[in-house]
Amino acid sequence: MGRKPQVEYSGTLYHVIQHGNNREFIFEKTADKMFLLKEIKGRKTNTGLKLYGYVIMNNHYHLVLQVGDDPLSKLMHLINSSYGRYYNREHNRTVCSGSF
Repeated sequence: MGRKPQVEYSGTLYHVIQHGNNREFIFEKTADKMFLLKEIKGRKTNTGLKLYGYVIMNNHYHLVLQVGDDPLSKLMHLINSSYGRYYNREHNRTVCSGSF
């Protein structure tokens, strides 16, 4: 069962952690990490996001950030979706079509 949506407020500081399934690598090369940072930087200019710190490991990352008017859930969805598309394209991975 999924958890309930959290209440989000403009200007709130968050510690965000994102990791791969089964602790698998989500960054295989430096270029992968650089793409994520570029994506975050792009969101900063459009949304009022402020990034105070980050750590990028091979199988997860941490962000300390402050949101503007856009909710955290929307920002993280945009960042993670963009990174997922990049990763799948760069590493020749396919996305399941849903038919079994």
